[in-house]
Amino acid sequence: MRTIVANLRSAVSALNRRGEQILHRMAAVLVVISLGFLGLISVESWYEERAAALENLTSIAEIEARALDMYFNRIELDLRGLSEALTATGTVVDLNLAYTALKRFKRLHPEFYNVTLLNSSGDVLVSANSAPRAVRASVGHEPSFQTSLAELRTGANISVGQPFLSVLSATPMVPIRRALRDANGGITYIVGANLPHEYLRHFWLDTPIAQRAAFGLLRDDGFLLSRYPIPSSTSIDALYGQPQAGALTQFLSDNNFPMRGNVEGASSLDGLLHLNVFRRLPSFPVTLFVEFPVAEVWSAWWQRLRKTFLQTAIFLTLGFAAYRYAIRQQRHWTAQSAAASDALRESEARWQFALEGDSEAVWDWDLRTNKVAVSRLYRDVFGQSQPNATDDMADWTARLHPDDVIGARAKFQAIIDGEIDYYVDEHRERCADGTWKWVHIRAKVVSRSPAGRPNRVIGTISDITAHRAHEEHLRLLEASVSNTNDIVLITEAEPVDAPGPRIVFVNAAFTRRTGYTREEALGNTPRMLQGPRTDDAVLARVRAALMAWQPVREEVINYTKSGEAFWLEMQISPIANEKGWYTHWVSVSRDITERKRVEEALLASEQRFGVAIDALQEGFILRNHKSEILVCNRSAERILGLTANQMMTQNRFDPRWRAVREDGTPFGGDAHPALVTLRDGVAQTNVIMGIDKADGQRTWISINTAPIFDHSDSTTESRPSGVVATFTDITEAVVAETVRLSLEQQLREAQKIESLGTLAGGIAHDFNNILGAILGNVKLASEDSAQNAHIQLSLNEINKAAVRAKRLVEQILTFSRRQTQDLAAQPLLPLINEAAALLRATIPAKTRLDTKIDTPQIIVKCDATQVSQVLVNLCTNAWHALPNGEGQIVISLSETRIAQESPLANATLSPGRYALLSVTDNGCGMDEAIQARIFEPFFTTKAVGVGTGLGLAVVHGIIKVHHGHIVVNSHVGAGTRFDIYLPAVADSTTQMAAALPTQTVLEGRGQHVIYIDDDEAMVILTVRILEKRGFRASGYLSAARALDAIREHPEDVDLVVSDYNMPGQSGLDVAQNVKHIRADLPIIITSGYITDELRTAAQNTGIHDIVYKPNTVEDLVQSIVRSLRRGSVP
Repeated sequence: MRTIVANLRSAVSALNRRGEQILHRMAAVLVVISLGFLGLISVESWYEERAAALENLTSIAEIEARALDMYFNRIELDLRGLSEALTATGTVVDLNLAYTALKRFKRLHPEFYNVTLLNSSGDVLVSANSAPRAVRASVGHEPSFQTSLAELRTGANISVGQPFLSVLSATPMVPIRRALRDANGGITYIVGANLPHEYLRHFWLDTPIAQRAAFGLLRDDGFLLSRYPIPSSTSIDALYGQPQAGALTQFLSDNNFPMRGNVEGASSLDGLLHLNVFRRLPSFPVTLFVEFPVAEVWSAWWQRLRKTFLQTAIFLTLGFAAYRYAIRQQRHWTAQSAAASDALRESEARWQFALEGDSEAVWDWDLRTNKVAVSRLYRDVFGQSQPNATDDMADWTARLHPDDVIGARAKFQAIIDGEIDYYVDEHRERCADGTWKWVHIRAKVVSRSPAGRPNRVIGTISDITAHRAHEEHLRLLEASVSNTNDIVLITEAEPVDAPGPRIVFVNAAFTRRTGYTREEALGNTPRMLQGPRTDDAVLARVRAALMAWQPVREEVINYTKSGEAFWLEMQISPIANEKGWYTHWVSVSRDITERKRVEEALLASEQRFGVAIDALQEGFILRNHKSEILVCNRSAERILGLTANQMMTQNRFDPRWRAVREDGTPFGGDAHPALVTLRDGVAQTNVIMGIDKADGQRTWISINTAPIFDHSDSTTESRPSGVVATFTDITEAVVAETVRLSLEQQLREAQKIESLGTLAGGIAHDFNNILGAILGNVKLASEDSAQNAHIQLSLNEINKAAVRAKRLVEQILTFSRRQTQDLAAQPLLPLINEAAALLRATIPAKTRLDTKIDTPQIIVKCDATQVSQVLVNLCTNAWHALPNGEGQIVISLSETRIAQESPLANATLSPGRYALLSVTDNGCGMDEAIQARIFEPFFTTKAVGVGTGLGLAVVHGIIKVHHGHIVVNSHVGAGTRFDIYLPAVADSTTQMAAALPTQTVLEGRGQHVIYIDDDEAMVILTVRILEKRGFRASGYLSAARALDAIREHPEDVDLVVSDYNMPGQSGLDVAQNVKHIRADLPIIITSGYITDELRTAAQNTGIHDIVYKPNTVEDLVQSIVRSLRRGSVP
């Protein structure tokens, strides 16, 4: 103050001394200073405006960059979770499971246009929008995919790739891709999520400068990921299809992509000058930029400075007027200077006293010297060390917080300019230790120059930091309580009983839900909300808790102002003051009306559900995620033979389930369809399972399962929270199917046998013609070359081969049951001995063949030839089963009786006496698989050329024809036993069939025999044989020509031999025609295929004999001799 007074006195004295000269100079200086000040203010305000704009843009860029970085990090985390889900089952991704996982990811992020799974070549394997398909699209040729693939191959976990134009939506897409790698780090699959570029603009649409600035994301390679707004003169392809070449792109590339900064330059899109503030995303190689037109900064600067220019012009005008006025008042000032000095001294004393006070800090600013005098308390507030020193006003400006500079200066300027009388402000100032304090300032201009310019400003300042912190805390608390969706109600602590504590606070949620206004609620009691359905028991529990000063939580029905009932879940807690006395109750309530409605609806639904599932004929079981049974219906109890309590207390390892597969093997617990669905999340359909009940009965069921997902819990979405299983009793269907399959198998076997029989009948005639020609010619050649040993050896081999072929045809006919049978009651012992003798001459010496006869006199009705064939076939197989042919074969015969309860009696045999004929060997044995097929035609385990596969099939056919049964018992390495059951004849005195007569060579005596056959070889052979045996023979290939010859000379013919199967006329037709010509003429039929039907027809036609064709050489001559001896009587 002393300095101010001294300066003022000096100025007054100078004015008095110099007068108008000084005033002139001061006016000139004032003009120069004003213009200089105006220029300085203009430059300074421009830089300040630009700095403020940059600061604002930097803050916005920082906030938006962090928001985007958090968003991309969340996407990366979710893509990583998706990748782990896809590779959970192995390195090869199941595309069906992948389709489910991609759809789930897209539901989690609906902003994505599509989510796809690609291989490393860019082929789209599956997407969230389409299931797996054989024909796949490919993006491997697109530059965007190639760029992402190159980035991922460098080891990057995720790639925010170059944008590409979607073909379907015609919208630029930002691809976010993550690689799935194998154990070596190689890329096996790529998960891609396509984000529409328009989605990113939602991050900055709400910013204060969204309508004036442009926002965008820029990759390091210059490609834009998104920009908003899009210039009207720029195409989508120019914006996203190529790198941008503006000042920002160049600056980032030249400076190695700094984290943050700004650059001013022309835009590559519109060519205008912009301020570009950029912030690089912390976790991704992407830069966010805010592009602000410099013209906007200029406009704001001019709006701000226009007033200053106007004020300066006014100030200069007023200054000039003041100057003129000062000249006139000079003398007047001189007169009053002394009085002013005295008043100033008094004022100085008063202010010095005030400055030394200890209330509010006081400051005094002399604008003429730009010095500030402060009190000691001012220094204490800001921690300065010189309590009585003066400061330059620039020091105060420098201490202002950057966010408060503009506002504080503008308000202070208003009091300087005389726009307001008092200056009142709250702002932050920096202390000596660098901390910030909130201060409250009041100021007033106490002295102005004659021109109206302020000379002195005096004010007070106080530290309100603690007060502001407390107010901010209260503001946040009130805002939180007022804006919460929960109903908050505060009452006085007492009285608890009627009328109840008064309400002192309610929030907006209270008024919205109850319909009461704040004014209607305050002063009232919570009893205003009670009504008819309010539970007295709940109110009693609340009262008891309040009486004990204890918190309480209850669900209660309250009523709105309009009378509508609603449910609240309320928590009431006591509030104590600093002394520990309870002063208020705070009730925080949540509207649970909808939850209660849902619970009631759910309860009703559960009841209807229970009735519905109990009415089902199908079994129904609901399991939770632990596979525990929660619900089962009555049909499930009936089908499974278990009570609901038994099913709900057992687990998957409980042996009471006793489940089996269709093939009878145990059904493992982990393979149960319900557990498979819980594990894999995939429904199971038509799984067949057998359940063995406690009573020994087996029930067959068909199971269907479906997973249940809890979509409200994101942690369990990938695995089912439960499973529903339904099953149907298909026991009758399974049994019927088993019977059907058995009948089908029998039908197929019968059809095969029938087909084979048809085939056998068809080929027997032609094949036996060939065999007959071969055997007959061999016989003739053997007789003609009896002295040539070499020729005899060759003929014997030919004869053996032909005989083998003849026997093969006979076996086929026997198997197909087309061969005629000669059944007669006879003992089996002679047949066994005959077969054993034949076999001993055939098998090697190291093979031992024994017979074991327990019942030698047992008699059966059989075909002797076929029984012998059975023994030969079985013993031959036994011989081949011996290792190196060394071992033992035993043929045994005994008598057995099949009882009614015997398994054989239930299967194929009638109860009674049977001859048991067995063939046993100690060879290699057979496994079960071979035993199941040994009776199939043409099935053989022997090498090619060793067996025909018909031996056991023929045996099986012969036994069936004899009404018997054959059983095999064999083990690998333990030999084989065949047991043949043949019905025994009750009359044991039946004699054996007469033995066949000994064959002798017969000769003719020139009798004329006509032979008819369509096979020229047989005609030539037969004619030669008959002529060699002393007959006169005529051969014909045509039945018609033969009949013509007989008609011409019927008495010249002694006997006719005709083939049965001929084109045009059969042998029977020839016989009938011959009978018409000459009734007493003997007729013989030859055939390679003799059936019972043929025998009957021949007998009815009067044919003397039927000769089997392969036996033509000897059998035919004997038949001719016998027929000629019997004469014309058939």
